[in-house]
Amino acid sequence: MKLNLIPANPKILLYGYGLEGKSSEAWAQRNLAPSLVEIFQDEAGEKPNWESFDLIIKSPGVPPSAVPEHVWSKVTSNLRLFLENLSEQDRSKVIGITGSKGKSTTAKFTHQLLQTAGFKSTIIGNFGVPALDIYQSVNDLDFIVAECSSFQLYDLTVSPKYAIFLSFFPDHLDWHNASEMDYFKAKENLWAHQVEDDLLIVPDSLPATIGMALTYGEANQRQNPIVFSEPVDSDFFPIDSNLQALHFRQNLGTVWALAEQLEIQNLESVWKETAAQFEPIEHRLEKVRDFNGFSFINDSIATSPDATEAGVAWLNENLRVLILDGADTGVGDFDDLVATLLNDSPDALIILLSSPIADKFLAVPDSKKLKIAQVENYDDALEITLAKAKPGAVLFSPAGKSFNRFDNYAQRGKFFKKLVLAL
Repeated sequence: MKLNLIPANPKILLYGYGLEGKSSEAWAQRNLAPSLVEIFQDEAGEKPNWESFDLIIKSPGVPPSAVPEHVWSKVTSNLRLFLENLSEQDRSKVIGITGSKGKSTTAKFTHQLLQTAGFKSTIIGNFGVPALDIYQSVNDLDFIVAECSSFQLYDLTVSPKYAIFLSFFPDHLDWHNASEMDYFKAKENLWAHQVEDDLLIVPDSLPATIGMALTYGEANQRQNPIVFSEPVDSDFFPIDSNLQALHFRQNLGTVWALAEQLEIQNLESVWKETAAQFEPIEHRLEKVRDFNGFSFINDSIATSPDATEAGVAWLNENLRVLILDGADTGVGDFDDLVATLLNDSPDALIILLSSPIADKFLAVPDSKKLKIAQVENYDDALEITLAKAKPGAVLFSPAGKSFNRFDNYAQRGKFFKKLVLAL
């Protein structure tokens, strides 16, 4: 909602009060002089008097179904307020990045590359600070890298000048009305409202059906071109970097294509300097420790079979142990993961913690061709690893959500790391 459409001294409801809720409150106090700000977190099952508010700022974790349809004209969000109230000159500074996986690493690398090239850059959104935190300082920046989840994109009416769409497979369907199309439509808002001379970049590894939908779909009759990027060559990364993994190089190919569009000078040297200084983000193919010939890798962010498959493909024949655990959210099957294991890592020991994910894995007929150990807890998983596996890479890449044992993937990853570091 644009500032000039918001009533003077509005009554504001903040639906959710995490980082974005607090950021929205601070922005509203500075820019709107509200007569009332009420916080609603839906903890007691009570509902607010929706009609009494002029503006409802919803946090990303709140699904659209939690808000009555008749008040949706009053509903907005932190990122939407930010984009709708930028000048066209400032909107042209925004680089939006989304995808089912790979957003954070790509956003961080983009930000660091721009800084290495001498630009003033910051990160907002899902990985950085809430967008409205930087609203007053946009004029001081050359670029704004926005990592955007489907929750944040759901209601956007303005798209960034530069949009990067990395990957797509079903996820978060519980939030998106159990609809894969609803999930895709949310992602689509990153580029659906672009105007002439804006740019959409996608990796050429994106499924062909989605590439065709982007190019020819009725909802995407674009005047401006789509750039299909190629993976960055492995020579542009340190030999021991996890960015050597193909899926990272495919994602970062979009950043290379962006850098070429921005005409960054001495790109090869700037890239190599950025790659040499880049520190992996926690829980994303993160090397934890070498111990007794084993290299333990924490990939707790992998909450689907597709994400785990990417890590397996990277380690290939070096994979000695794969540890799986997680809640089944009904997203994805394990056929392709099993096939990749049989093809790339046939000698690996697959350790299945007692969980819904274990049941789905074992339901794949070809899983019987793999070496499998079933255990009750993480201590048992590590004990079997040290006792029965051949030295090499041990990949903790659960392939399921954390909710069967933990609050989130980060808590799960930290728990695994603590056990490994205590060996």
